[in-house]
Amino acid sequence: MTAATAQVPGRGDFEIAIAGHGVAKRFGHVQALVDADVEVRAGEVVALLGDNGAGKSTFLKCLLGIVQPDAGRLLMRDEEVQPKTVREAQARGVDCVYQDLALAPDLSVVDNMFLGAAASACSSSRTICPASSRSPTAP
Repeated sequence: MTAATAQVPGRGDFEIAIAGHGVAKRFGHVQALVDADVEVRAGEVVALLGDNGAGKSTFLKCLLGIVQPDAGRLLMRDEEVQPKTVREAQARGVDCVYQDLALAPDLSVVDNMFLGAAASACSSSRTICPASSRSPTAP
C-alpha cells in the first residue's frame, strides 16, 4: 500500500488530522496489513494506492472501527484512538465513501457521495431528514 499525497504549500504548517503508525492486521493465516504508516494533514487530499490485497481497505476499516488492528497506533488530531464503531469514527470526522458503480446512475457524482451521509442523518436523533421531508423520529 502506498499513500500518494497532493502537494500542499507549507505542508508542515498543518496539524496531522489522521495517522497510522506500524498498523498491522491478520485474518487467520492471511496478513492483510503489515507495518503500515500513513499521515494525512488537515486540508490534504490523499489517495491510498496498491494492488489487490495490499491492505488499503483493511487500513480504512481500522480507522473506521470496523476491525481492530493487531498492532500499531491510530491517531486523530494528534490523539491516540481505538474506534470501536463506525459512529465513533464519524464523530471524530472520519468516514468513507465506498465504490459502487451502480448506486444511483441518475444522480450526479456529488449526490451519490452524500447518499450515505443522508441515510446516516435519517437514522440519527436529528429532527430533520435531509433526504426527505419526513422527520426520522416520525412513525
